[in-house]
Amino acid sequence: MAQPYNTFPDVQMADDQGILPLAPQKQRRMNLNALAIVINLLLPWCFFCFICYALSFSWHYQAPVFAWSSVLLGLAV
Repeated sequence: MAQPYNTFPDVQMADDQGILPLAPQKQRRMNLNALAIVINLLLPWCFFCFICYALSFSWHYQAPVFAWSSVLLGLAV
């Protein structure tokens, strides 16, 4: 009779209660929080796009205080 892989005939596989000593335990799968992933990917990108827009187009010349305050807000966040 063939032995399954990684088993030896002289090793006792279970104790008195039928528990395997080195049996792998069932691990609970980790849940991914999709909202957190989206926020962590999109929010910094949106900040970057808004700050580049504020400094590149007419806001930079028409309302420089607003443009540079958006930069300070981005640095604070």
